[in-house]
Amino acid sequence: MMSGYRFLRMIRGSLLAAILLVAAVFVLFPFFWMLSTSLKTEGRGMKFEFLPRRVAEVGPVEIDTAGVRVGEIQFDRTTVDETGVHPALRSAGADEVIFVAEEAKGKRVSGRLFPKDTEVWAAREALPAGNWKITYTVKRGWKAAFFNLYTFNNYRRLIRNKSFPFKTYLFNSFLVSVSAAILTVILCALAAYVFAKKEFPGKTVLFWSFMAAMMIPGMMYMVPQFAIVTQFGWINTLQGLVVPHLANVFGLFLLKQFMEAIPDSLLEAAEMDGATETTKFLKIITPLSMPSLAILFLLTFITQWNNFFWQLIVNTPDSPYITLPYGIALFRGQYETKYELMMAASSFSIVPIVILFLFTQRYLIEGLTAGGVKE
Repeated sequence: MMSGYRFLRMIRGSLLAAILLVAAVFVLFPFFWMLSTSLKTEGRGMKFEFLPRRVAEVGPVEIDTAGVRVGEIQFDRTTVDETGVHPALRSAGADEVIFVAEEAKGKRVSGRLFPKDTEVWAAREALPAGNWKITYTVKRGWKAAFFNLYTFNNYRRLIRNKSFPFKTYLFNSFLVSVSAAILTVILCALAAYVFAKKEFPGKTVLFWSFMAAMMIPGMMYMVPQFAIVTQFGWINTLQGLVVPHLANVFGLFLLKQFMEAIPDSLLEAAEMDGATETTKFLKIITPLSMPSLAILFLLTFITQWNNFFWQLIVNTPDSPYITLPYGIALFRGQYETKYELMMAASSFSIVPIVILFLFTQRYLIEGLTAGGVKE
């Protein structure tokens, strides 16, 4: 009986572990896709391939060898000299390149390509005149195959790209996110202290009016906020990016609930010792509320760090306060999207959030578990 019970527990634990593993794969796959895409070579960012292939096929490409001028290179798949059109391929690091050319009338030619320089391989014999369809088979060693698929140059190109001032965008994101987070924490802490520890007429009605405002979708505020910002002349300014988001009702609610758990006897004892309201707030309320303040700071920082839509409508393309989310979108052009550079910038953008979480995780855990354990 006991062994059967242990067997059922083992089966249940295995099923739970398998379910959690599958869920973790689904959760982490977007991050893995972003990181792997940021390391891929140009033009291969959105291809569903993660393992390097030693043998790869290129093509087919159709080429009409009639009427081609000397010196032309078509599609990086042929070279032309006085003898005619030669099958060729630009492939750095290849060990062997084989081609198969099929003519529209059924004629077939195959052979090897030979290195002309460090990148270009070409056949020694020219193709006869006709309309050919050429397929190339490239063989590489494991090291060459890996660096044919992956490269670290995307990060180097991102930082050195003169048309994309990455460092400026990163600094602007820090400036906006940290400013908004600090000011939000200060304003919400002051308001929460009043609602949690003070009595005044209309307190309950006012508080629940704030709570009711949370039911309104955030997009409903965009138009009036934009109209106000425009009237104040805050387009392309730091205050236009920060001020409209300082009134955080959720932050007020979070801190109020936490401060209500602080015993009133501590404040009464401090008042008997002659402490002012400022002293009570700074010396008692703030230190005891540090876990909830850290949570609010972290949540506000992440929200503003990832805030793309508001930064898009408040900033124009020549704004000095373009942030990283807005800047990443600039990699998407009318005719081309540079997914590799876009994902490289996105990978950079998560680093500050990870660092901030590592420094605040102690307060985060304390804040999430506060009130969950009864003494």
